Amino acid sequence: MTNFRMKLRIAAIAATAFICCLACVDVNNQIGGNLVPNYQTYNIFTAEAPIDNVSVRMADSLSGYSSKRITVGALRDPKYGLTTRSCAITLVPLFIDSLDFGKNPQFKRMIFQVAKDTTCVADPSQEAIFQNINVYELARPIDNNKDSDCNSTIPHLDKRITRGRPVYNGTDSLTFYFSEEYGKRFLELKDADLKDIKTYFKKFPGIYIDMDAPKSEGGRINLFDLQIGYNSDNAYISGNYAILNYEAEYKGVRKDTSVVFLLGAY
Repeated sequence: MTNFRMKLRIAAIAATAFICCLACVDVNNQIGGNLVPNYQTYNIFTAEAPIDNVSVRMADSLSGYSSKRITVGALRDPKYGLTTRSCAITLVPLFIDSLDFGKNPQFKRMIFQVAKDTTCVADPSQEAIFQNINVYELARPIDNNKDSDCNSTIPHLDKRITRGRPVYNGTDSLTFYFSEEYGKRFLELKDADLKDIKTYFKKFPGIYIDMDAPKSEGGRINLFDLQIGYNSDNAYISGNYAILNYEAEYKGVRKDTSVVFLLGAY
């Protein structure tokens, strides 16, 4: 028994010494530091700045510009009232520098399509409601100095430029047809209209999209993807664009052809 206790004490002393040795190990994080080039090292400093008189106010000049998404819709809430979102979009031919509409072009159709991104509702029962879409032509080109205010309305004409009245239910991409009257105007473009982007925008400043406000509580705010989709494996444009389909004469032969338009939004 005495021998066993002696061995136990020796083991305990050895374990304690081992732990103490581990606790005494000095960790030097600077070892090898002189081997790191100066341009790969960073000096970190902290700074304090006093902030006084902080207050929350209504947004009056926040930028509403986005190159990736558009937001359209209307939502009526018992606490905050009516919230609306609208957008202005430019339509620019993909190959504006070498655009050729051929001879005697005949309009067929012009389609606008953007993919659904996300939606926002106050009541889950409103996720799939039908919303009427209004599409108008802008009254003038977008002015970066005037039209970036998220609470302002970009001037637009009153006449709708769609075929019929588009309706959106919140579950898929947004697609609608432009009216023949509006689409045919693109076939009348001359070389002088395409000499630079500012001249083109004077002819076609873009379109304005909003939705009817709900009569009672409810509604939905919709976000759509704007960047053009491209399938690199099969080399074709897959979505988020406007396309004009028409027939025209090229070298004495009438052919079906199309022009793709890139979308840019405010």
